[in-house]
Amino acid sequence: MEDFRARVRGVGLTELEWVQVATGPRGPIFAFWLPGKDAIDRWRALRPHASTIGYPLILGSDEDLDRLRYNMGLSPSEIGIVDAFDPATWFAGRLTAGDELMEPEELAKFEQSIHGPWPDTSPSNSFHVPFDLLTHKPVKKLWIGILPIEQPWEAAPALEYGSWNECPSPEEHAAVMHYWSERWGAEPVVIASDTVEMLVRKPPHTRDEALVLANEQFAYCGDIVTQGVGTIEALAAILLKGQTWFFWWD
Repeated sequence: MEDFRARVRGVGLTELEWVQVATGPRGPIFAFWLPGKDAIDRWRALRPHASTIGYPLILGSDEDLDRLRYNMGLSPSEIGIVDAFDPATWFAGRLTAGDELMEPEELAKFEQSIHGPWPDTSPSNSFHVPFDLLTHKPVKKLWIGILPIEQPWEAAPALEYGSWNECPSPEEHAAVMHYWSERWGAEPVVIASDTVEMLVRKPPHTRDEALVLANEQFAYCGDIVTQGVGTIEALAAILLKGQTWFFWWD
């Protein structure tokens, strides 16, 4: 803890009430809490110092943090996925994973249900976690953790996040985030108990690019379409020139 505090002081950051909230496979994870309304601004203030103090990540509420800690260590670690990752093969495999369980007519009906016209909507440029789902007001408390990692895309393995229901494994998260980091300049800002949010520095600027990305995101997290925006085209519309991405697994 003292070494970590010294690194924080060394970059001139305000002294905070840091606590060690977990020990992951990469080492101890220190965190502090603050009002939700201040979380994104504080993340942006911490981000430039990631190479010295570690990578900042919003971990969500008290309940989110408890669930993250509970799930740590429950899934076996996988080796080599990032280096061997083939995006086209992985996304295609995810998209067709359940096809054999459906009758042809049922599959055709499902495929039709997830497509529609291009909607008139605005790009996504804000984050969800700082706000209450029902009231849309800022939540009272969010945790920001500092992960002992060198690259943002290593966040999920550092938290051992994933491998439940349709949520990818920690190493699959890392492989997808690495790919999207190189392609779109995307990096995680939030990893809470069932939610991932990312900041995007090079979003798609054409409909064709946005549709390709929307299909990838649907493969990665189908719930954002089937329990969210409704169609691939609706997802593509908010990805077009959008600077934030949102994922949620039921």
